[in-house]
Amino acid sequence: MEMLEGFDEKPKRPQFLTVLCILSFVGGSFFIIRNAVLYARAGDIASIISTAKKNVEQDSARGIDSVKRPRSKEDRKVFGNFMNSFSDMTTKKGLQENAMATIISSVITLLGALLMWRLKKIGFYIYILGTIVGLAAPVIFFGATSNAFAAGIFSQFFGVVFIFLYALNYRSLH
Repeated sequence: MEMLEGFDEKPKRPQFLTVLCILSFVGGSFFIIRNAVLYARAGDIASIISTAKKNVEQDSARGIDSVKRPRSKEDRKVFGNFMNSFSDMTTKKGLQENAMATIISSVITLLGALLMWRLKKIGFYIYILGTIVGLAAPVIFFGATSNAFAAGIFSQFFGVVFIFLYALNYRSLH
């Protein structure tokens, strides 16, 4: 009988993996709620951004930047191109598409974290998939622009960091 002792014991979850999973649960839940609100309020937010953009463009056309310093013609041209590249991203449709993609990405990463909480190896791969969805979504919706790449990287920075941190616990997963 002594040989069977410990057979029924579940594998223990490392403390570091526990902390990572809890942080993923909190962060993923926050992003789902935040982006659900963003999706619902996208029209209002797009209107505010549009008004602010018009004010900046008017100042820029007069050669004045936001802190009322004169700006050269070349600076105005570069700034105008930069602002225009955000146009698709800041419309109601663009904000809603990005919010929905973030919600989907967050649900997938939450599923991955839940499976890793249960020490399932497949959870690690699902978490990676969710992060890739979050990285790719801005490029898919807004094209292969530098701003779309930057938006994907910025939104998934912690997801990529967590992939490496979860990888440190990969041996604990079954």
